[in-house]
Amino acid sequence: MKKSIFLKFFGKEIKSSQIRHICDNSKKITPNSIFFARQGVNGHGNDFVDHKVANTARAILSSKKQKVHAKNFYYIKNLEIKLLGFLYEYWNISINTKFFGITGTNGKTTTAFILYQLLKSQGKNVIYIGTIGAIINSRWHKVINTTPGLFDLFELLGKQKNKEDLYVVLEVSSHALAQNRLGHLKFQESLITNITSDHKDFHKTQANYELAKLKILSATKNKVFFAGNSYKKLSTRIPITKIKSIVTINQATRASTKSSIRFSLQKSNILFKLGNQNHCIIKSPFNDKLNTLNFIAAASLFSVITDASLNGIKISNIKLPKGRFELIPYKNKKTIIVDFAHDHHSIYKILQATEQQYQHKIIVFGCGGNRDKTKRPKMMKAALKFADEIIFTSDNSRNESFESISRDALSGKSNSKVTLIEERGEAIKHGIAKIQKNGALYVLGRGHEETLEIAGKVIRFNDSKFIKESI
Repeated sequence: MKKSIFLKFFGKEIKSSQIRHICDNSKKITPNSIFFARQGVNGHGNDFVDHKVANTARAILSSKKQKVHAKNFYYIKNLEIKLLGFLYEYWNISINTKFFGITGTNGKTTTAFILYQLLKSQGKNVIYIGTIGAIINSRWHKVINTTPGLFDLFELLGKQKNKEDLYVVLEVSSHALAQNRLGHLKFQESLITNITSDHKDFHKTQANYELAKLKILSATKNKVFFAGNSYKKLSTRIPITKIKSIVTINQATRASTKSSIRFSLQKSNILFKLGNQNHCIIKSPFNDKLNTLNFIAAASLFSVITDASLNGIKISNIKLPKGRFELIPYKNKKTIIVDFAHDHHSIYKILQATEQQYQHKIIVFGCGGNRDKTKRPKMMKAALKFADEIIFTSDNSRNESFESISRDALSGKSNSKVTLIEERGEAIKHGIAKIQKNGALYVLGRGHEETLEIAGKVIRFNDSKFIKESI
């Protein structure tokens, strides 16, 4: 079926017309699979080739010369370089497909989802892939990781019915960049939203985290856009050879010799000076500054991708992704806000952005178990700055006790503002019962997510759905 392209790209004729599957994960091998043994994070694919794998797979193509004792094992010189062209052809994807990468500590999902909608509004054939899933053929699909691996990514693209003039908006995590998960794939343009501290359990140091983010520079063909604080935070780490490919997005009041995109906020209006366009004034589709800034970043990238005028777009149709600043109205002028804010920076930002809107604020949140412990007291400090009351609860405790997590968050001290309720549903109900008139309940940390991992068990739980069933 696909055997001719194996000869074309790898010089090996796979003698079978029954090839049904290709993969680079030994756990996904099925009869008549082609297994690509590649270098991974914790070892090489060769390490997982046992008798069962060798007998199940139709062939094993490896990037490592080390011989595996199997008749169907083939060493392919420069496999990684040849792989991308093979995947394009295998899945019938045009090599002219345009990829756009969005990375940063916070705002990736919202910015990428807005860019997807803006491109869609211009009739572009576009796919979104990120934290909340993938939109293919205008339908939602689940994804395991924010940024799929190369094989999973192309399998998703293969589901698209119309593959002509395809645009792909892809969220790019620091893990994916550090692991070189996308191989030799190149983005047309990319954007970095902002940089704070995150994922120290994986990256170990802030320097490693920032350097991982900057890998998107070498993975991008044309311009890389820097929004928020990202240029200020990363400028000293940017290779001098990459400076010409940088575009910064700044408020007009801030001086910057690099900026080619300027904006100013005038109440609910945004005044843009977009590179090759004249000034344009548009109304923000969102009421809060935080998401308005995400919109500005997406719109800036959109203006370069399409050269289209923002004035011709019905901006009011632009929506936030599920679980991002989701407003749930409640009786007697009470409001419930569900958001994915899951670190101290994002908690601070969402509370700061709405500080004047609500007279009384109750915050429900938790911290993940078996992960970066240094985030916990910082998250509590950010919440305490704005909250009248805090209900600290479970959020993916995994195999760590709630007592240990809450003790870290409170730095071992009690606080009169903080109530501990381990069961998340009970914590949310308690918060709902205490909302005051003209007040708000913030349920933070989970957003769109559908499951919780507690004591090693995964249970179904979605904050928004639970709230709507409880009020």
